[in-house]
Amino acid sequence: MGADIDRRTRNMPLSSPFFTAMRRVASEEVDQLGLTSWRRIALAALLPVYGASLLIWQFTGWGGAELKALLLPLALVPILLFAIAVAFRASRVGNSAATRRAWACIGLGMTAYAAGNLAWLYFGITGQSIPFPSIADVGFLAFFPIVLFGLGLLPRERPEAMLRSIL
Repeated sequence: MGADIDRRTRNMPLSSPFFTAMRRVASEEVDQLGLTSWRRIALAALLPVYGASLLIWQFTGWGGAELKALLLPLALVPILLFAIAVAFRASRVGNSAATRRAWACIGLGMTAYAAGNLAWLYFGITGQSIPFPSIADVGFLAFFPIVLFGLGLLPRERPEAMLRSIL
């Protein structure tokens, strides 16, 4: 059954009612997030460029191992801030209270990870020896249970409703 639907959508022209409806739904979701066109363009252009430059820097080894160890936590800060902002934005515009709670927990877990990353960065920049366990470990270890709890809170389809949609 799923293969039949896949074959039918593959042969549809992009102006078909199916694709028109899909574009409308996607556009409504983007509008609900409150992203204006220039923000969408900026995010769509800058994030891949930043990610590609970070990967190139990682694989070329430019600056040596000492610089890489110092700057890698700093390089991840923009990515973490973006993930936190998106998670908390989703927690404000979610369709249900359960969705909003789930995304708030995921955002909180990402915030804990970012706090651990910033503490690690502080130790690296100041040249202090990193104690074990450190305050950074608290943030890194708090990430997992908080995000897993948030993922568990995400609403999911009831099994009998999934069976109906398959049939």
